[in-house]
Amino acid sequence: MNGTMDASEDETPLARKIAAHRTRPAEGGFRLERALFTALARVAERQMHLPVALRDSGLASRTAPEIAELLPDQALVLLIEGPEGALGTAVLDPGALSGLSEQLMLGRIGATPPDPRKPTRTDAVMMAGFLDAVLAEFDLLVAEEGTSGADWATGFRYSAHLADPRPLALMLEAPLYHSLRLSLALGGAEGRAALLSLSMPARGGLALAPAAGASATAAVAADPWGEPLSRAVERVEAEVEAVLGRVTLPLADLLRLEPGHSLPLPRQALTMVQVEGGDGSLICLAHLGQGNGHRVLRLRPAEEGQPPIGLAVGPTVAVPASEQPLMRPPAHAWTAPEDDPLAADLASAGGAGNATPAALSEKVA
Repeated sequence: MNGTMDASEDETPLARKIAAHRTRPAEGGFRLERALFTALARVAERQMHLPVALRDSGLASRTAPEIAELLPDQALVLLIEGPEGALGTAVLDPGALSGLSEQLMLGRIGATPPDPRKPTRTDAVMMAGFLDAVLAEFDLLVAEEGTSGADWATGFRYSAHLADPRPLALMLEAPLYHSLRLSLALGGAEGRAALLSLSMPARGGLALAPAAGASATAAVAADPWGEPLSRAVERVEAEVEAVLGRVTLPLADLLRLEPGHSLPLPRQALTMVQVEGGDGSLICLAHLGQGNGHRVLRLRPAEEGQPPIGLAVGPTVAVPASEQPLMRPPAHAWTAPEDDPLAADLASAGGAGNATPAALSEKVA
């Protein structure tokens, strides 16, 4: 078997799509994933007399949801803790877990891998000592090399077993993680296929090989989060709310609300729409208008640190459809300001006197 099997044979389609948009480290020179393999091979030989061959390795930047999504089925997920309480993960696929367990207990690896099963706490305890030894050896190799920008990968040790991996994405709080992945053959080049991956919070740029040039290394050091974080953040959906007004109703009136009732809103609500974040903080203000048959908002910046503006309407009364103000001619015609084209759009949708037009009233569905 070729000792350099292509990574695509061990990765899922989703993993390959993510990897295609990641900045890969330069070839040649000191590589963290190679150092991790060296550490693992030394510990496996020293503790278990187990030869290990490297099929493929990789270094990538991923978000917490991506790490959780790419977990192999029935994988052993271990939490590792580093400096200042940094939380990462060590993941062993069923091939790695079964191969290492058989070597530890029987002194050999069977010719046929067992059927995948759910890992247990006992599995985690068995692997904890081996993992800590690998991480300690890895730290020594990185320290000997003196590679700058690799601090994010060192100082981690086993912390806990995650029996249910479903909340993993919520437990990993860092905005970005660096992941080291090893595709292995346990027992030699023709041995059992196994996957091991470590993910640690990104506390700096990826350690690039010297062949990449001093300028590339300087750029990473100057912007430790850099483009990978930008790409990750740009894909995240952000939900905001446009608040036209807030109404206070007596409970008795609230219970009498029916479809067709209108809740009048103040005139200033048209030009003082508040765009708020999920935590209620004010992002900006906006004008309400129309465009291509849709309601539209023209955003305008809010002052730095400006709190939400009190647009709450005082105690009001729900107006039945038969008594809504637009059923009668408005007492005063509304003239659109000359310098506000959106207001002109609103005027074309329906005039407004002291009562808000039906187009601008909050209807109860």
